Amino acid sequence: MVRREKSVLITGAGGFIGSHLRHRFAEAGWRVFAQVRRPPAGGVADTTTTFLPGDLATTALPLPKDLDCIVHAAARSPHPGATLEDFFQNNILATRRLIHQARPLGGVPILYLSSLSLYGEITEAVVNEQTPRTNPTPYGISKYWGECLLREEAKNLPAIALRLPGVLGVGAQTPWLAQVADKLKRDAPITLFNPESPFNNAVHVTDLADFILLLASGERHGFDAVTLASSGEISIRQAVALLKSEIGSYSAIEVVPNRQQSFTVSSERARRIYGYAPHAIETVLHRFAQELT
Repeated sequence: MVRREKSVLITGAGGFIGSHLRHRFAEAGWRVFAQVRRPPAGGVADTTTTFLPGDLATTALPLPKDLDCIVHAAARSPHPGATLEDFFQNNILATRRLIHQARPLGGVPILYLSSLSLYGEITEAVVNEQTPRTNPTPYGISKYWGECLLREEAKNLPAIALRLPGVLGVGAQTPWLAQVADKLKRDAPITLFNPESPFNNAVHVTDLADFILLLASGERHGFDAVTLASSGEISIRQAVALLKSEIGSYSAIEVVPNRQQSFTVSSERARRIYGYAPHAIETVLHRFAQELT
């Protein structure tokens, strides 16, 4: 008996994380259906990938009936200029439409890329799944709404929400360390707050893609959410110094007093239940810096 090729729908497959996921699943032998806003240059398909152009918030996608998994990476990130309407349309309505279209597929699991931003103002030293949410930003609210929609539908569509820290790699722009690295490359000055506080609030996009592939290959039931980060910790000062040294930057670093709570992120539950095996934060930063030079 010939085994059917596994297939995955990746929303937001033209974005930073989505494009890495598209290539990782294709490398692993999966058939990839890639939702993108616009067809990529040079055609709409190759031997492993079928592109599904369209705005997820307004367009009905022709979803295959034999999907094994959906990875929902499409979202409006908190870039400058993003509005409440952007977050509502692209993060909440798009997720609701995706759920509606996936209902007839017979319980296909959804892996949802959520964010630590849903916690808002963090006052605890270690963040985990039980950390209370306090005054989240509109972006954080929109990601939590996505989780709520998936939790409500969990009897029909099992789902896991991955509460992501800063995701680093070639093409990363939003995370704090990606912005720091950009300044270091330009020898621009860097301002540090709480420089001696411990830090592990980052993952490399390839490690994230490997974990998502692992989750997609297993059985899912109900709804769950897990926090993710690198293993170990270093100080904020050490993190910036490592990047500065690897990049060969001459940036001046200024330390400014700040009373805002710094925190690390626990990945213990993701390790124990789902086999998450993150690299150490130093390894992640070394790899990211090497990609920039």
